[in-house]
Amino acid sequence: MHQQFVLAANKTISDATVQSLLGGSQGGLGAMLAPFLHELVIFAVTTLLALAIRGGYIGGKAKKPCSAAKPQRSSSQPLRSPSGRAANGGAGGVAVATGGSAAMAAAPPGLEHPAAGTPSPLACIRAPLNPQDELLGQRIAEVVRCANGTQAPEKALALYAAMRASGQHLRIKDSAKLSGHSPLEFYGTLIRCAGRTEQSALLEQILDDMALAGIARPRGVHETVMKLLAGKGHYRQALAVYDRMKADGIAASPVTLSCLSSFAAELNEFDLSLSFFETLATLGTPSIRAYMTVLRVHAARQDWPRSREIFQDMQRRGVTVDSLVLNIILSTGVATGELEAARQLLEETHGILCSPVADVVSYNTVIKGYAQSGSYAKALSMLEAMTARGVLPNAITFNTTIDAAVRASKTDDAWRVLAQMRAAGISPDKFTCSILMKSLSSGATAEQIIMVLEMTQKVRADPLLLGNLFRGMLEAAAKLRGTSLLMRIFTQMRTQRVYLGDGGDSRAGGRNPRGRPGRPIRTGTMLRLPLATCVQAGRFEEAVELLAAALELGVTPPVEAVEPLMDAVQRRGCSPLFERLQTLVIEYGLPMRGIDR
Repeated sequence: MHQQFVLAANKTISDATVQSLLGGSQGGLGAMLAPFLHELVIFAVTTLLALAIRGGYIGGKAKKPCSAAKPQRSSSQPLRSPSGRAANGGAGGVAVATGGSAAMAAAPPGLEHPAAGTPSPLACIRAPLNPQDELLGQRIAEVVRCANGTQAPEKALALYAAMRASGQHLRIKDSAKLSGHSPLEFYGTLIRCAGRTEQSALLEQILDDMALAGIARPRGVHETVMKLLAGKGHYRQALAVYDRMKADGIAASPVTLSCLSSFAAELNEFDLSLSFFETLATLGTPSIRAYMTVLRVHAARQDWPRSREIFQDMQRRGVTVDSLVLNIILSTGVATGELEAARQLLEETHGILCSPVADVVSYNTVIKGYAQSGSYAKALSMLEAMTARGVLPNAITFNTTIDAAVRASKTDDAWRVLAQMRAAGISPDKFTCSILMKSLSSGATAEQIIMVLEMTQKVRADPLLLGNLFRGMLEAAAKLRGTSLLMRIFTQMRTQRVYLGDGGDSRAGGRNPRGRPGRPIRTGTMLRLPLATCVQAGRFEEAVELLAAALELGVTPPVEAVEPLMDAVQRRGCSPLFERLQTLVIEYGLPMRGIDR
């Protein structure tokens, strides 16, 4: 019946309107406009009727807001229309007044009037907001604004701390829409701010707050927190985030598993690290970074067989083996004493790999193993093999080979390798000097001592090493009983300002000499032989000069080495030399008999 009413009303009003607009004109223009105006009027009337039936605005009057909606009344009482008139159309009907006329009918299909107590959409939009929700929305917007601006992250974190103190963080899910930002955007902002500070515990707290507020934590959130924690070295906390990730039912991606394996390795949780790697291997081919991590784990465990298995697995999967991978495996073999197996693997790589990956570090690793085991011949053969392969040796290569010769008491071979080093255009360094110094203790020529003396000129900013080097050279030169070589050593010690006394003695003349503090050299054989040689040859002035130079640089000879010199000078009647000797004895506190201090 309501449809007949609508159609009749549309027909009557539209006909009247068309006749009034056309003004009774029978011209062609009227005939053309009549259908158009007829349809336009039908549309306008239908729209007004629909709004009236739905409870919209009629004459500027709106329904009450949803917060003021009345509860549904019992069916025994008549319902009220928005105009206040009683409805007689049953429980679902309403009376609508338009243009002074009323019609009692049910709403058209799709335009049924909502049940009593249900607010209209317009009324809900205009409903007043909760002041607390508005304030929370403003705070959320302020936090995001502070974090995205140039302000310190601590300000945004302080605002969030105030929200937590009042319990507002539990209502962020519902109030975030009022701020123009999503909950994930808000918490993502907080995570970035916490990551820029040293408050690592706050990152985990934010994850917990998201769960309390009923906000889903996607994989990206967990991975971001892991990355921030690991970047600050908090690997254990990063692993704890993975536990939260599992609790949320989120599976770790291959990249995450690779990172987790690395985190566990940093904590020496080797079993856990290998477990992550095994899971990663079941999902596909691990990355080269993941392989490097597991190889370091096997190296720490000195597990040579498993290292070889990883190398073979990389070949099966087609993973490119580079120099870093090969060198880690070789170092594991050397550390476990598998020198021959490591050398065999090194030689195999030239045939099984598409491009040669063995570099100077690879050969140096194996040479070092031979040097430590005293196998000088094999170390030398590796030096020759790398040269044949076109791998140029460096200073470490030569120093390691020289050390192998010294350890094997092959002193002459050590000096020959030094000659090869210089022929290759590589200058000896302080390590070369220190290694060769060990060979001087078993006997050395003056030429060898001079070569080491020249090498010491390149040693800088290492007082302890310089002191030990000069001490070794003095001991070796003293065995040759030559004063000229000793004086040359003393001269260079002055040039390099090396003092072998206590380091703080005022006898150094305030020149801040270098040497090992608190360890003056009092070796009896150091100056005893050269001084005795000078006394026997009657070279008293030379002996006195040698003694003065030694005392000046902190080399204190024993009393039994100085007394024969003083007695010989006194017997010869050399008063000036004797007086100088007495001055030296008194100045440097030598406990000589018959000397009044």
